[in-house]
Amino acid sequence: MRRYSKVGDRAQLGRPSLDPRLLRNGDTGVRICAARAFNELEWTAGIPDLQAAVDIESDAVVQADLTLSLSRLKAMAPSVAERGGQAGRREVAVTIDDLPW
Repeated sequence: MRRYSKVGDRAQLGRPSLDPRLLRNGDTGVRICAARAFNELEWTAGIPDLQAAVDIESDAVVQADLTLSLSRLKAMAPSVAERGGQAGRREVAVTIDDLPW
């Protein structure tokens, strides 16, 4: 887990901070992990960002993984909203430091 150096960083825990720019990172592993994190967090508000990432992805393997994540995220969107999720968000902060490698 990331260590927070400032009190201001801790304040970010109240709302999601999954950075959609991770979907455009130069490392294919980062892009895949970011897409999977959208699903794990049920972050349906990120559907447009994930769709844009699928549209511009040049690596066929990564594009297939992103497309799968996008399909799963779109499928869960209605149920997340029904459970009261605000735009499908959970209160979790995710940064590049949290990705598993």
